[in-house]
Amino acid sequence: MNKNQLRDHIFDTYVSLRYGMAAIGIALPVLVWGIGAFHGVDLQRSMSAYYWATNGGDAPARNVFVGCLFAVAACLYLYKGFTVKENWALNFAAVFAVGVALFPMEWGCGDGCGRFSKHGFSAVSMFVCLAYVVWFRSEDTLTLLPKESADRYRMLYRQIGLVMLASPLTAFVWNSFIGRGNAYVFFIEAAGIWAFAAYWLVKSFEFKRTDVTKRALRGEVETSTEGKVRAAPAGS
Repeated sequence: MNKNQLRDHIFDTYVSLRYGMAAIGIALPVLVWGIGAFHGVDLQRSMSAYYWATNGGDAPARNVFVGCLFAVAACLYLYKGFTVKENWALNFAAVFAVGVALFPMEWGCGDGCGRFSKHGFSAVSMFVCLAYVVWFRSEDTLTLLPKESADRYRMLYRQIGLVMLASPLTAFVWNSFIGRGNAYVFFIEAAGIWAFAAYWLVKSFEFKRTDVTKRALRGEVETSTEGKVRAAPAGS
C-alpha cells in the first residue's frame, strides 16, 4: 500500500467501528424478540428478561443478548474519540455494558424482587455515560461545520441524547413503581438502544461531511484546550 491507501485503510477501520455499533444496536431488540418468538417464547416485559425467558429448556435468546452486549462493550472501549473526556465516558460505558451482561435481572421472585439491582444500576449508568457523550462531546467536532449546519446537528444530538437518557430511567421507574406484568418496558428499552444506533449513524454522516477523520490522520486538525476540534495552524 502507498501512504494514501494505508491512510484510507486505517480510516475504514475507524468508520467500521461506528457502523458496527449502529448495526448491533439496530439488531439487538429484533434478534432477541425474533429468536424468542421462533422458540415459542412470548414477547417479554423487557429485553433483559430474554436472559431467562424460555418455553422449556435453555433460554434461546440468552446467548445473543449477552453476546451483543459484549460486542458493544468491546467496540465502545476500542473506539477513540477526539477528546480525553469522550474516551473516559466511552470506556465507562463499556464497563457498564459488561455489567449488564454479567449481572442478569432478578427472575422468578415475584413481589420479592428488589427495586434496585446490579443489573439495573449497570444499565442506567451505561446509558448515562452514552447520553453524556451524545449531549456534550458530540459538540467537539461541530466547530468544523457552518453555523446553520452545526445548529441542526446539535439539535439532533440533543434529541437523541434525551431519548437515550429517558429510556433507562423510564424503564427503571416502570419496573420499580408501576408494574412488571406487561411488555411496555421492552419497547422503552428498544427506543433507547435504537437512539444509540442513530447517534453513531448521524455522527458518521457528520464526519463524512467534514472529512474530519482523514484530516486528523493528515495532521490538519487539532483539539483545543476547551476540547473543541479546529483546523491546525499551517506548518504545524
